[in-house]
Amino acid sequence: MSDQELASPRTRTFLPTLIVSVFFGAAAGAVGTLVILAYVAPNLAWQGASFQVRSELSPRRDESDSALGRTLEPAGRATVMLAVAKTGTGILERAYVPGDAVAAGLVLTSDGWLVTYGDAALAKVKRAQDLVAVVGAKAYPVRRAVRDPYSGITFLKVDAVNLPVTAFGSTEGIEAGGMLYAPDAAVGMRRLSVLAFDAAPAGSVDDLLRSSERLQRVIRVAGGPLPVGAMVLSGKGEVVGVIAEEGAFGLVVVPVEAFSGVIGPVLRDKEPVRPVLGLNYVDLSQMVSSDAAGPARGALVAASADGKRAAVLKKGPAEAAGIKAGDLVVAVDGEQVTAKNPLADAIAEYAAGDVVTLTMQNGRTKKETAVDVTLGASASP
Repeated sequence: MSDQELASPRTRTFLPTLIVSVFFGAAAGAVGTLVILAYVAPNLAWQGASFQVRSELSPRRDESDSALGRTLEPAGRATVMLAVAKTGTGILERAYVPGDAVAAGLVLTSDGWLVTYGDAALAKVKRAQDLVAVVGAKAYPVRRAVRDPYSGITFLKVDAVNLPVTAFGSTEGIEAGGMLYAPDAAVGMRRLSVLAFDAAPAGSVDDLLRSSERLQRVIRVAGGPLPVGAMVLSGKGEVVGVIAEEGAFGLVVVPVEAFSGVIGPVLRDKEPVRPVLGLNYVDLSQMVSSDAAGPARGALVAASADGKRAAVLKKGPAEAAGIKAGDLVVAVDGEQVTAKNPLADAIAEYAAGDVVTLTMQNGRTKKETAVDVTLGASASP
């Protein structure tokens, strides 16, 4: 698989499980064996957990649970526990226990690239180098952190060789009522019930305003609690997402496809670059409708009530294309903007510099027009 294929937004949606040897030339040296789309959290294997499938929702175990546990067990070995580095000299002062965890993560490559979410761990320290990643029975100092602004995923680098990895899978087929799994140091492999695979729920009216540069569609599950950054697995033992937060609407999981497209650049020591449209909007599919025909669809360009977030960002691609507050984006390159294809996620399928055609509907006349927009670029913050 080429670097272009790894980074291509149009070919990354459902990547097969694949093990490849990645080489970056004489200067970089061999990176080693990489399992595309896989690598998970830490203290399960470290604590010697049995990886039995358990859940408060389903406390009983049978032979099918045991078989499933054996399938999931290899993935648990790639679990990562993130903790603040200790500076003591005594054996107890240098030991790391589950209570030291500030976040979880998963191994991405055997030579030390890891995946976690957001700033759950980084917020506890002044710099990334003040963290350690515990994999198995060893703690590795963190050397570098790279953030993907669209998905919120953070990539961490440690100096290591032959770390355990596991396969990434696909979110295809995940729907409400299904079952997913996550490593938990206390109980083994935790069973998670899928609540929905849709737009992140709004806790307040302000949350209805979405950014065209932030992930909108996520998986919501019940069966926690679990630490931020913990991997979420399919029944095949493949990574399908990463825990982002726990809220009133369940555990929020970032789907693997949301960040798989930037893995290639990260492994080549480059900052993830995402396409920029430059507007804020209200997803009308999320609004309660009294229309007998059902809820409206499309992205209504709008500003926040307090005016702190403009409808259209200054000097951005949307402004250059003449898009204004009150306009409605109903399609991207002919594909309708819907609850399953929100505007932000549709734009994320492209690359910076691509020209996309937005089908716009004027707020007053309802007349549809086609507007070509050249997408800008946003690097990691």
